[in-house]
Amino acid sequence: GAVTIGVGSADTGVGGNVEVTAGSSSADAGGVSKFTGGASSSGAGGAVSISAGSSSSGAGGAASVTGGLSSTGGGGAVAVTGGAGTSATAGEGGDVTIAGGAGAKHTGGDITITSGTGTVSTSGLISIVSADATGSGTHGVSGKLVFSSGTSKAGASGSLLLGSGAATGGKGGAVTIGVGSADTGVGGNVEVTAGSSSADAGGVSKFTGGASSSGAGGAVSISAGSSSSGAGGAASVTGGLSSTGGGGAVAVTGGAGTSATAGEGGDVTIAGGAGAKHTGGDITITSGTGTVSTSGLISIVSADATGSGTHGVSGKLVFSSGTSKAGASGSLLLGSGAATGGKGGAVTIGV
Repeated sequence: GAVTIGVGSADTGVGGNVEVTAGSSSADAGGVSKFTGGASSSGAGGAVSISAGSSSSGAGGAASVTGGLSSTGGGGAVAVTGGAGTSATAGEGGDVTIAGGAGAKHTGGDITITSGTGTVSTSGLISIVSADATGSGTHGVSGKLVFSSGTSKAGASGSLLLGSGAATGGKGGAVTIGVGSADTGVGGNVEVTAGSSSADAGGVSKFTGGASSSGAGGAVSISAGSSSSGAGGAASVTGGLSSTGGGGAVAVTGGAGTSATAGEGGDVTIAGGAGAKHTGGDITITSGTGTVSTSGLISIVSADATGSGTHGVSGKLVFSSGTSKAGASGSLLLGSGAATGGKGGAVTIGV
């Protein structure tokens, strides 16, 4: 038979409380308060439900699960764990679901996970990790992690913010995104893709080094992976394709130096890779093909001078092969391409 513990309702003031408190001890651990659903040998085990009271005129009651306070040691832990599925053929672990309350008129309830404050030490970490796989074969993989805002029916979808906190008296915390190594097959990919749009421009992917008011700004480095048995990975920066207009441009620009006394523009350096045994890497600059029109031009021009006096000169251009240590130095070829159905392009050198 069922066992019901209840308190009578009140028409004035708050309703009566129900308190279940285990016994205290001055010599050992306090007693345990335990709520356990009934076992079953032929069906689902009994559920345990802790629900705060509803309200027709105010906020619903809060439900709180809090570890015990300690004045001499660590505070009590709180654990929420799904049940184990021990069947060798159909054993699936129980899910754990944390969901904010639905809002019929206003915003749904928030979910906030905050580690504990360390009054004289570091605050607690937050670790969200799928469990290591212990199976074998195609099923022996670890669980995936999904961090995503929900779909929107009217307006912008929710943002996803990932960052470290500001530091006082130290460095800002690093943010690292990495993929685990693989001993079979290719390593896992990292993809950063801005959102598409059917009505306007697609979203922007932006990588920016940190600003500094007293030193150099933070660098941005994009490097392909190294290899001990094959070619190193390629690095590619490509403008987007367009089926109705011009393809996307690619711009590599040194930073501006705006100081009136020491402002020097940032350099742009393009260098092929060194070859320890064979030829160093080539540098090829090729304009785009025009399928039904002229191919693109290549323009290498130093900027016009905007200063005055002896410093108001334009930058020089240097086209030269390097010095040779054993053999002929590299040739310098300057010419126009062969023509089919027209004249060969002119070569003009002027001062």
